Amino acid sequence: MARLPFTFEKIFDTLLEGVTVLDAAGRITLVNAAAERILGAPRASIEGMHYSSVPWRVAQGDAEMPRDRHPFARVFAGEERIAAEEYDIVAPDGRRTTIQVNAAAMRDEHGAFAGMVATYADIGERKRAEQRIHYLATRDILTELSNRALFCARLEAAVESASREGRALAVVAVGLDRFTAINDSLGRDVGDEVIRKVAARLTASAGAEEEVARPGGDEFLVLLRDIGTPGRAHRTAASMRSAVSWPMEVSGREAVVTMSMGIALFPGDGESAGTLLRNAGTALNVAKSAGGDCVRFFDAHMNVAARERFDTEAELRRALDRDEFVLHFQPQVDIATGAVAGWEALVRWRHPERGLLLPGLFLPIAEGCGLAAPIGEAVLQKACRQAAAWSRGGVVAARMAINVSALQFRHPGFMNVVRAAIASTGVEPSLLELEIVENALIGHEPELQAVFEALAEEGIELSIDDFGTGYSNLGYLKRLPIDALKIDQSFVNDMPASPEACAIVNAVIAMAHGLGLRAIAEGIERREQLDFLRAAGCDRGQGHLLGRPQPAEHWNGVVPTRLERVG
Repeated sequence: MARLPFTFEKIFDTLLEGVTVLDAAGRITLVNAAAERILGAPRASIEGMHYSSVPWRVAQGDAEMPRDRHPFARVFAGEERIAAEEYDIVAPDGRRTTIQVNAAAMRDEHGAFAGMVATYADIGERKRAEQRIHYLATRDILTELSNRALFCARLEAAVESASREGRALAVVAVGLDRFTAINDSLGRDVGDEVIRKVAARLTASAGAEEEVARPGGDEFLVLLRDIGTPGRAHRTAASMRSAVSWPMEVSGREAVVTMSMGIALFPGDGESAGTLLRNAGTALNVAKSAGGDCVRFFDAHMNVAARERFDTEAELRRALDRDEFVLHFQPQVDIATGAVAGWEALVRWRHPERGLLLPGLFLPIAEGCGLAAPIGEAVLQKACRQAAAWSRGGVVAARMAINVSALQFRHPGFMNVVRAAIASTGVEPSLLELEIVENALIGHEPELQAVFEALAEEGIELSIDDFGTGYSNLGYLKRLPIDALKIDQSFVNDMPASPEACAIVNAVIAMAHGLGLRAIAEGIERREQLDFLRAAGCDRGQGHLLGRPQPAEHWNGVVPTRLERVG
C-alpha cells in the first residue's frame, strides 16, 4: 500500500468542515482549523476541556440551552448518532451564527464506548439568505408591510381561531383617494414616498392585535382581531383615516391624502378569509363611489350593486365606441342686462335601453374605471365643434363653458388634447371657458399652475366650479390665472330664506369683484333667487328659470339673446 503524501494532521486541518474528537469522559482531544474558525476559539484553549465548558454557547432564541440538553449529552447518554441538526451558537466574541452538527459515537474493538466525533458546518450565511428569501416572499418591498400572501395566511388563522373561540373580527380594505393623479402629475418617486408615509401612519395608529398589509398599488388591508362590536371597528377605521389625513410633507411640499375604507365583519359578512376579503373590497368600492374619504360597512345589497357597476363599466366602454355620449347646452345669462352671454355644455348618455342618463349616474363610475379622460376628450371635441358652428352661424354669444374633471386636468397630456380639439374643430380659443371643481386643487396647486398658465396663453378662460365647497386656502386665487368663480348651487338653492347662504353668496361676489373676476351663479330656479343675485351684483347666472339644458337642435335658429326669451 502506497504512503500518503500528506500527514494525518495536514489532512485534518485541510477539511472545510469543523471536526472535534472527544474521549469517553467528554474531553475534547482534537480540534481542526475549521472548528477553530466556526467555534471562534483557538484549539489550544479548547483541547483538553470538557465539551460542556467550551466558551461558545448553544442557544435557543436569546436564552442559553441548559447543559443537560446539549446535543453531545445525548451521545454520551447512549444515542448512537446525531444527523444534520441545526443549532444557533454564540461565539466568545459575541458572533452569532447557525451550525449544522453531525455526531457519532466511537467504540473500541470490544464495542465499548470510547468517545465521539463531531463535525460542524457554518450555515449562517445560508440561513440568512433563506430568511431573506422568505421575507421577500411575504413582504411588500416598498413599505415592508405584510404582502397579500402573508396577510391571507394570517387572516385564515385568525378566522379559525375566532370561530373556535366565538369571537368577532373585521377586515378593512383601504384605498387612497385620487392616488393615480399623484403618480401622473408628480411622478412615481413622489407616489412611492406617499405610500411609505401612509403605511407608517397606518401602522402607528394600529393596535398590537391589528395587522396592516399592502397588497399592492394604493391599497392596504387591515385585520382587526377580537373587535367585540362593529362600533369598535368603525372607531378604529376612523382613527386611521384621521391619522392619514393630516398634511404630510412630500418632496418638499405639503400634501393632503384622504382614503376610503370598506369593512367586512366575521362571521356576519363571511365565514372564510376569501369571502371577507371580497366583501371588504366591495364595501371599499362603494365608499369610493360615494366620493371617497369615508367608511362603508358591507351589506348584501352591495354585491348586487357591484355587479351592476361592473355591467355599467362594460357598457361605458361600448358607449364610447358607439358615440352614445351627447351634449345638451344651457344658456348663461348676463343678470344685469338679460343678455345671453354664453353656454355650458353638459354631457348626457343616450343609453340604448335606459334612455337619456344624467352625468351623476355614470361619471363617478367612469372616473373609477379610467374612462373619465376619454369621455372628457369626446365632450371637449363636441363642445368645441358646436361653439365653432354657432360662431360661424353668426351667434354672438357662442362662448362655451366646458367641465373638465380633475383627472383630465392633471393628466400630463391634457394640453395636447385641448390643442388637438381646437385644431380639429377650428374653434377660436377665446370662445372657450374650462371649468374645474375647486376640490381638484387640493394638494395639486403647484403642478396645476403650469397648466392654468398654458391655457391662459392660448386665450382660453378658466373658472372655478362649485366654489366655496371645500378649499380653505384661497391663496390660489392670487396665483392662478382665473377668470370666474361659479357659486355652488347648494348656496343658491337656500337663498334668500337662509341668512347664512345669503351671506356666503354676497361674500363670494364681493371676493370675485375684488380680484377682478366674474361671479357666476348656477342652479337658479326661482324668481326671488334671481332678484337677490341681481341686487347683489352677480355677473352671470344659469338654471332652469333661465333655460333648461337642451340639445343644440333645440336652440338652432332660435338662439335667444335676451333673458325674457329664455325658457
